Amino acid sequence: MTATCGGVTKTVTVAVHSLDIQINNTTATNDDLVVLNSTHPAQQFNVNCQMRLQGPSVGNVTVVLSNPDGRLRFPGPGNTTVNLTLDAAGAFSPFTISGNAASAAIGDAVIHIALTNGSEITTKNVTVVSFDQGSMQLTQGNAYNFVGPAATAVSYAAAGNLAVSFSSSARLRPAGVDCTVPQLKDLRMAIMQETSAMDFETTWDTPTIAFTGATQPVTVPATRRSTRVFDPAVAQPINDGFNLATDHAFPLYSKLAAALQPPSGCSGSAAAQSTDGPNHPTSPTSQLPIQDGTGATIATVTWTNRINTTRVQNFRTFCAVFNQVSNAFFSLREATWSLNTDSAAAAPQLASVNADAPAAANPTAVAPQANNVAQPETFSAVGGATKSFP
Repeated sequence: MTATCGGVTKTVTVAVHSLDIQINNTTATNDDLVVLNSTHPAQQFNVNCQMRLQGPSVGNVTVVLSNPDGRLRFPGPGNTTVNLTLDAAGAFSPFTISGNAASAAIGDAVIHIALTNGSEITTKNVTVVSFDQGSMQLTQGNAYNFVGPAATAVSYAAAGNLAVSFSSSARLRPAGVDCTVPQLKDLRMAIMQETSAMDFETTWDTPTIAFTGATQPVTVPATRRSTRVFDPAVAQPINDGFNLATDHAFPLYSKLAAALQPPSGCSGSAAAQSTDGPNHPTSPTSQLPIQDGTGATIATVTWTNRINTTRVQNFRTFCAVFNQVSNAFFSLREATWSLNTDSAAAAPQLASVNADAPAAANPTAVAPQANNVAQPETFSAVGGATKSFP
């Protein structure tokens, strides 16, 4: 550029920079978005981007990327800016963004691109997608009792194996984002669950004896109890979910279609739904072989009357967002429920359910699942009363 004033002529070279900025490394604008970083567990959902000079340049150009409103990072939590050196020949320079604060409207997370001297060249609009209206609803199910006639029943369960039903849902924000873009198309509302402090017991009395040969003096507890708990070597809480031929759910509670649903705001959205009905075997009688000093069995004692069976167990269930391709997940809400049932109690034996709250912990997502954990059985006397034979 040349200018003359008062007989003096000056020539100045002015550099004009045109930039090609691609979020998600595409020219499309419907995928100019990033999912908000999660808290439980803490993780970033980074999106790869690229930028280049358009048109000839006398040399490489260094630019500074920033986001004044703090919705974006480049990409770590402390990376509020990033410097890019753009190639004079027009090759792309990569950069990465993550979501630090939720967008209130599409495109309100604005990347400012400036020269190192502070002169702004242009801006690029991005959206930070988040979830609101999260819910982890628990609904009390049916009462526990013996399955079949009490005298012969070998299982203790909620009717229809329905102790609690689950409904997990949330809404994608801001309204109008394209759910078919790569960052969103594989996200589903899901259910995760963990369990701890399981203890189920059965107690019998009224022992009888059957000798294999000559009678010998035998004394046994008048009342006997079986106790099963999770293997103490396994850390608790334990991931809990289906492990069936049709539903290998880990790390989720279930991967059946009803339990993996698009979030509200996307086509086909629905709450993720499932049920739980923990149950355990319980024998009407309990037997114990009696051996002499040589190890030979001389009799079998049978406690013939089942007094009761009980189950105590704690659960925490999470409303989760799950990527069904990468298996990445994060939780939005959690709700607790528990069992403290006794077959001899008069009142209906129901699960106790609690209202949900914001997620306060990371869902347990390490193997094994609770259904695969050993449950060693131990037997003990109840009280000091004994029964002697013959």
